[in-house]
Amino acid sequence: MKAKAVVFTEKGKIDVRELTLAKLADNEVMIDVEYSAISPGTERWCLTGMFHYGKDCYYKFPLVPGYQHAGYVAAVGKDVKSLKVGDRAFACNSRFEEVPCFNWGGHCSMSVNAEEAVIKLPDNVSFKDAAFLVVAQVGYNGGSRPSVEPGDVAVVIGDGLIGQFVAQTLRARGAYVITAGKGDLERLEYARKYSCDMVVDTAKNDLKKEVAKISPEGVKIVVEAIGIHENTAVAFDLLAWNGHYVLNGFYPLENRVDLNPFSTKEITIHNPAGYTRQRFLRTLEMIGRGKLNVNSLITHTIKWPDAPKAYENLLLNRKEFSMGIAIDWKD
Repeated sequence: MKAKAVVFTEKGKIDVRELTLAKLADNEVMIDVEYSAISPGTERWCLTGMFHYGKDCYYKFPLVPGYQHAGYVAAVGKDVKSLKVGDRAFACNSRFEEVPCFNWGGHCSMSVNAEEAVIKLPDNVSFKDAAFLVVAQVGYNGGSRPSVEPGDVAVVIGDGLIGQFVAQTLRARGAYVITAGKGDLERLEYARKYSCDMVVDTAKNDLKKEVAKISPEGVKIVVEAIGIHENTAVAFDLLAWNGHYVLNGFYPLENRVDLNPFSTKEITIHNPAGYTRQRFLRTLEMIGRGKLNVNSLITHTIKWPDAPKAYENLLLNRKEFSMGIAIDWKD
């Protein structure tokens, strides 16, 4: 069976190609994809050849990127028990004969995944919202790690999608949330409207001084949601004794943390990563209850033939503001 898919053909180059979907195995599920969602940070790292650990890059071009999509179950293998044709479903990946996917393969019109990798969607979560489930879960994971008492002050460093979902999660748990961003007034406005209680533009204001107006003795929680290791020193200055520091970014080059200062304040460090089925289900519940507001953060819905231009304009050249970017695979 043929399927359309986004292909990173080489560094900085994007295409949409017709590929041969891998043969459906007895334990697998085929999904007719309605929407996939771009993960801006990871996919920009990948497209620019910078997604690696230390000096080792574990993928090669060409490849099919993406790791989140939602649609209808189109077919099931004979051993599949938990899903049937017509069910609404989410999955991360896919497999194709001509082009490798490595751990990705999510941007496609049809996908094949093992039954245990497919999540049946509740009726109160739309396909478009569900397509952002991985990035929403990453934010939920970071925001759910530290202990929170009502009124605790939390600072989220980062106003992108991950930072927005971290802030929404912490606020849903009862924290007073301050989002810090640097110079992107549109992102900060989205944070103010949908995700947090207060924003600080660090291009114009001293973050420590602004936070001290709310919490003079320091804050209980700081989440680094960008992937800039220098923010560790910023976090230490903001945290009160017995606070929590959450590393919720991707640090491909360096992120050395001097533990001695953190031990003097008895700070707990959390380093969440990846996703699990149970966290997916809890994130879907949060979306369904309106505690995680995905829809308001979607700024662009792109028809699949326009995907290459969208990557160039929104991710590589950043010619216009964007937050959540969905790809519509319906003909």
